[in-house]
Amino acid sequence: MGLSKEFKIGAVIIAAIAALFIGIQYLKGNDLLSNSRTFYGIYSRTAGLAVGNPVTLSDHQIGQIKRIDFFDPREGTLLVEFNITDKSIPVPSDTKARIQSTDLLGSMSIALYPGLSEVEASNRDTLATTIEKGLVDEVNQQIAPLKLKAESLLASVDSVMVITEQLLREDARPNLTKSFESIRRTLESIENTSNNLDQLLSVEKGALMSIIENTESVTSNLKDNNEALTNIIGNFSSMSDSLAQVDVAAILGEAADAVASLSQIMKDIEMGEGSMGLLLNDDSLYNNLNMASANLDALLEDIRIHPDRYVSFSVINRKQRDEGFTKREIEEIQRALNRNKGKVDGN
Repeated sequence: MGLSKEFKIGAVIIAAIAALFIGIQYLKGNDLLSNSRTFYGIYSRTAGLAVGNPVTLSDHQIGQIKRIDFFDPREGTLLVEFNITDKSIPVPSDTKARIQSTDLLGSMSIALYPGLSEVEASNRDTLATTIEKGLVDEVNQQIAPLKLKAESLLASVDSVMVITEQLLREDARPNLTKSFESIRRTLESIENTSNNLDQLLSVEKGALMSIIENTESVTSNLKDNNEALTNIIGNFSSMSDSLAQVDVAAILGEAADAVASLSQIMKDIEMGEGSMGLLLNDDSLYNNLNMASANLDALLEDIRIHPDRYVSFSVINRKQRDEGFTKREIEEIQRALNRNKGKVDGN
């Protein structure tokens, strides 16, 4: 029993519709007959990415972008669906899907950068994403420092123009003239000082040479007497070592004791204690010495007036001396002694 005509027509129509659907999907980049894997990426912006743009690995196309839609409209994030047609290409779970430009015209693609994980990403997994800076961003990044420098330069130029304007004002010209005149005088003074210095050096050249020669002579003498200076320094070092070994504290203690003893002795003398204190504070010794001195003066005076009383020149005088002083002579000596005693008492 053969197939009816209607069945054949229906089968042809279904086959045509299926072929048309497969063709449309193929034109869109969907190969319904292949076992491709699908992955997702969430981006803050797609930067000119479009459906049908390639997915690459090391600049080799391995898939296509299937769909771009909002993931969270409130945050403005976008969900990009793309597939990889070659099942033999490994996709580790830490692979990054990066949106980047493919040419200078602004065409964009998704480039995969595999990670180091040994775990494979499953079909329909969401991969980590990054976005390459566009040409505008790169230009802005390069121009931003130049812009800042230009703004700073314009500010400096503006300041210079303001200062120049202030200097060129009518009321500032006299001050500017005075400033230039002061600078001129300063330069002239520096030039005169330089000339005077040159003249001084030329006049005193001989003295300077003599000073330099004397300095060289001194350094030469020091060099020649280096051994002697070393010995002197060694002697001073030995002396300092000897002084360091001396018990300075004990010496100072003994000196303090000696000063204290001397202070006590002086105090006793001042108080009149001891022989020295009596000698310095008692007037009797002074008076006795004065009286003895007066008696000696009287005796010498009497010897001068009557030498014959003490020195015999003849037998007669010796005889008279042997008989002793007369009563008159004794009275004169007594009167002289009394006079001297009165002088001493009066003092």
